[in-house]
Order: sequence, then C-alpha cells, then structure tokens
Amino acid sequence: MTRALLVEDDTEFRQCVKKILSSRYPSIQLIEARDGKEAMSKVDLLPPDIIFMDIQLPDKNGLELTRMIKASHPNAIIVILSSYDLTEYREAAYRNGANYYISKDSPMGELYSLVERIMENQVG
Repeated sequence: MTRALLVEDDTEFRQCVKKILSSRYPSIQLIEARDGKEAMSKVDLLPPDIIFMDIQLPDKNGLELTRMIKASHPNAIIVILSSYDLTEYREAAYRNGANYYISKDSPMGELYSLVERIMENQVG
C-alpha cells in the first residue's frame, strides 16, 4: 500500500482532495497534516511515499518543509500543490527538492495522471 501525506491548512480543500484521491485510489493510505509541525511529526512517525504539499502554511512554508523532509527522507516524492502558478514558485519548489509542481486550479485529470505516473514508477 502506498502511503501519502496531504499537507494543507485549508480544511475544506484538504478534505476535498482526500475524498477525491481516496475514491479513485483505494490503495493509497492518506494521512493529513494542517501545518508544518504536524507534517514533520507524521513524516518521522509514518514516512510517506508521496507528499502533497501546500506552499502557504501557518507555521512554515511548504518550500522550507520540502527541503527539511528531503534532507531526512530523500526518497519521498514531494508534489507541491499551490494556488500560485508562477514560474518563480515552480523554480523555488524544484530548488528546494520538490519532484513535481501542480496548480490547485489545474484540472483534476492532471493530478490523476501525475499520481498514476508516480505509482507506476514505484511499482516498476
């Protein structure tokens, strides 16, 4: 079973993404965190295979968290989910160790395709 961590402070958005991913990918165990502190605790306790990370969080930003997580868990796949679909944010995400960057406004099909590619690469 693939373990995924969804780090998002917006409860409504977090619940929506969790519901969508859980129904489409029942083999993914989804864990939630609403801030950086909770995310780091869960990463250390139950290391996820995939992390869906928001950039704007109440205590740490997602880019800083990405860098910290990659330092201790280099094999974790980190997908930045951001409202900011700007080149500067994409470049900063990749510089900090993110594997993928996707806009929250993207069609769900893009997220599905990305998740399927990640899961195929883990198995294959």
